[in-house]
Amino acid sequence: VPCAFSFVPSHSHALSHITLLTQGAMNIWMGDEYMGEQRAPKPIHIAAGVKHLFETLEDNTTFYCVHELTSPQALAILEEHNII
Repeated sequence: VPCAFSFVPSHSHALSHITLLTQGAMNIWMGDEYMGEQRAPKPIHIAAGVKHLFETLEDNTTFYCVHELTSPQALAILEEHNII
């Protein structure tokens, strides 16, 4: 994400996955719980069905969501909040 203080809107997935924070830092919320500031390098487990929200804290924060792709539900999004 090029700019600090950008948000990835809250959403949840049908299956668990890992978000791999490879550069920079971000605040993380899972459900209604603030999980704190996380700094790269850091793998972050996101459980199935749990809404999660990210706020970048530095320019050029980079992270990848790693999903298991053998199931038809692998990338299914259960809920999503879009910022207009």
